[in-house]
Amino acid sequence: MFLNRSAEQSTGWNRGETSGRKLTEIARIRDNKGGELWPSLLQQVISTGTVARIPRSSKLVPKNGEPSDVSGKVSIFAPDDKSPDIFVILLDVTAPQRPDRSQSQERPSISTAEWTMALLCLPGKMPEPAGILLLDPRTDHLAIKLKTDFEIEDEAVSSFWKELALDLNQMAQEKGGEQVIAWLEETGSHIVQLSPREAVDLKTTSLTETLEQLYHEHIELLSPGVDAFSAQA
Repeated sequence: MFLNRSAEQSTGWNRGETSGRKLTEIARIRDNKGGELWPSLLQQVISTGTVARIPRSSKLVPKNGEPSDVSGKVSIFAPDDKSPDIFVILLDVTAPQRPDRSQSQERPSISTAEWTMALLCLPGKMPEPAGILLLDPRTDHLAIKLKTDFEIEDEAVSSFWKELALDLNQMAQEKGGEQVIAWLEETGSHIVQLSPREAVDLKTTSLTETLEQLYHEHIELLSPGVDAFSAQA
């Protein structure tokens, strides 16, 4: 079992302690009445191959300490010649943290934004440029544009990718754009990775215009005629 650093902090377990233990013991997820969620989640992903959603009213019970409110997804990747892998993505929604907009007039003017390229990492294939995430640090707004025309054989991974822009947009509305990018950088998903952040000037263009320019330069020119989905929070 693999835990990234964020999962170690959330569950209270470290990687060295998880050997031989079950997922249901490490990530103890309860519904709003205290009932176990794993039986229904695992039954859905294993029997149908679809992505199972973890409701926003769920609780993650750590090894030690108080439960936290979480939402997320569970998916399965099952190559023909290998044992299936279960992927779990959890987002702590206990206390949404957004910058205090009332103090924005006191902040120094910032004319640059930060952008990063999303890379789609499919098993057995080289990472592919798949979209742009653009953060305006003045407002903590996040603009996202992802390719949607990838041919992904695994239905669970395909469903995850198609819904990713909407999911990230919802996270950004709740947590703020900076926390969403930091979360993606920290978790280092097996499916999605981010390139190092780069600065871009916003003096003469809007966030949306800059997003389109970056997408055209780094995605469209490499893959002409691609379909895309964009969102902003």
